[in-house]
Amino acid sequence: MAGQRDEDALRVRSRLALKRSLARGADVATESKVDPVEVERVREALGRLSPMDRDVLLAVRLEDRSYVEIGQTFGLSVVEVEQLFAQALSELLRNPDRPSRRR
Repeated sequence: MAGQRDEDALRVRSRLALKRSLARGADVATESKVDPVEVERVREALGRLSPMDRDVLLAVRLEDRSYVEIGQTFGLSVVEVEQLFAQALSELLRNPDRPSRRR
């Protein structure tokens, strides 16, 4: 029960962090040379990731959580967290414009 609550809380924090980051990206795009089209491409690419891949990616990159913390929250080994993180990065880098491929 507590594990599920931790997992749900992480998902909520990850989504909030993503929204804050994307909102900041939109603000930066209007104030600097960041292309708003690129911001939208990143938003769409993140939306194409599986929920678990996205949650792990956001927990590592935006929340600066360790693989151990994420593994404990989701009931995964450190190796599984590393694999999900690498999978998410690979998916984002492969072709950010490709149509949705949710799992």
